Amino acid sequence: MLNLIRMIDSSVRKGVVASCILAIGLVALTRVQNGANAAGHAATDLMMPIGLIWLLLFAIAVSQFFRGNRLACAFFFSVWIALSISFNLLLAIAFFGSIEASPADSLQAHDRPLRAVIVLGGAATTNGHGVDEITADGERVLSAAQMWHAGETKAIICTGRDIDPSKPVPGEVGRRLLVSIGVPKEVVYVVGGEDTEEEMQCLRRFLDDPPEAIDSTGEIGLITSAFHMNRAMRKANEVSLELLPIPVAFRSYQSQTLSIQSLIPSTVAGEMFRIALTERLAKLLGK
Repeated sequence: MLNLIRMIDSSVRKGVVASCILAIGLVALTRVQNGANAAGHAATDLMMPIGLIWLLLFAIAVSQFFRGNRLACAFFFSVWIALSISFNLLLAIAFFGSIEASPADSLQAHDRPLRAVIVLGGAATTNGHGVDEITADGERVLSAAQMWHAGETKAIICTGRDIDPSKPVPGEVGRRLLVSIGVPKEVVYVVGGEDTEEEMQCLRRFLDDPPEAIDSTGEIGLITSAFHMNRAMRKANEVSLELLPIPVAFRSYQSQTLSIQSLIPSTVAGEMFRIALTERLAKLLGK
């Protein structure tokens, strides 16, 4: 029994040592390649929960190898590889880029000003202190304001409402933010919808009987995040809405080169992978 304990202890030690060597090696090589600042970021990434889990899986795989448990080693090493892929920034950016719509054609090719532009919900919220703020996709709101100030649209339609009625209405928050940066309140309209499909249905009804201030003819632009544009256009087509796509908030433009630091998993990459996979599944399921 004592020999078994010693063997187990030895295998665990070897796993921990291997994991430490991996971590120290990545930080050291990052310093050689990109300098001390990048090495500090690499060390920080390794200390984050996803980095620690990654190192732990590697340690377990190595310890199982030295215990002679080849099946367990293969399992934990496979999980380690899967984590390395799904939380790798370079791969996440490439995957994310595959779902983003192409940049919009120049508006020069279309009659201007547009009849209206639609700002899909999800770009603004009210924080816990009651202050209106844009989210990571806030470029939707800013782009709409820029278009109005540039004379490229006559009206702005903000969409969205929360499933929870006690929470702020995204469309109303978007409207308030637009007004706060100089867009006249009378040219901003709010339409409901809890998700993309419902937003398009609400827009269909709104545009079938629009307010007198909105022109009855002319093109209507659709502003949403580039990763979400393809799904939004599919849902618009389902209700026979002809919209001019104006994708914004591109996230795959970043110029990334292979580096030692890029091998370390990050939560940013994991989130990008999750969003891209969600959009792929939505298309597969017809949502």
